[in-house]
Amino acid sequence: VQRVHVVERDELDVLELAREFGTPAYLYAEDDIRARAAEYVRAFSERTTDFEVIYASKALPATAAYALLREEGLSVDVASGGELHMALAAGFDPARIHLHGNNKTERELRYAFEVGVGHVVLDSFDEIELAERLLDRPQRVLIRITPGIKASTHSYIQTGQEDSKFGFGLADGLAERAVRRVRESERLELVGLHAHIGSQIFDLDAYAKAIEVLADFTRSLDYQPEVLNVGGGLGIAYLDGDEPPSIEDYVDVK
Repeated sequence: VQRVHVVERDELDVLELAREFGTPAYLYAEDDIRARAAEYVRAFSERTTDFEVIYASKALPATAAYALLREEGLSVDVASGGELHMALAAGFDPARIHLHGNNKTERELRYAFEVGVGHVVLDSFDEIELAERLLDRPQRVLIRITPGIKASTHSYIQTGQEDSKFGFGLADGLAERAVRRVRESERLELVGLHAHIGSQIFDLDAYAKAIEVLADFTRSLDYQPEVLNVGGGLGIAYLDGDEPPSIEDYVDVK
């Protein structure tokens, strides 16, 4: 059960909040969240009109957070039926919802297709077959690629290396097979590729390398994607000595 209470900063007394609402409790600064979302949108909009900033639901799957980020002009990434339900409850246009995750159930895919989500990210051959069987209309999809990039972060949150449990590998030819399979489908409309190399990343060169790998892959197939999603994972300062890249520097990666 989600309970969300809004208080002004000048009224914030942690001990008083604990007495009133109990513990454990999480406190979020709305103005900071809005400012960071707006900074991403501004940084991209100053460089191009062809972009989309997507909120990763797993960061805070609460209806209030969805509504706040929708108001800031973001799209949203959901990885379960529950997250999809909350995003819709918060007023997100289904066309701006991306269904993600490497273990989608038949029920979750049916739900996504019924409400008309904008994009589904396909993560396995089983999922391709299931999605195609459930659909009775065209659906825009992306294929998740494992680019073979081992980002400099903790091993628990690396997702782009060759032995990742996510997506289709390049080295073993699975990515090429997946692209060809989906392009042959009458219901799945392949509009792009997705890759995610990990979380809490400070080295922006890893993103540049991932983009280069994906670009080389599309050229090898003579395929021009409409959408290229290189994922998030930009590091933040958990410790006083941490110096993460700025949003400006991240957006400048090519």
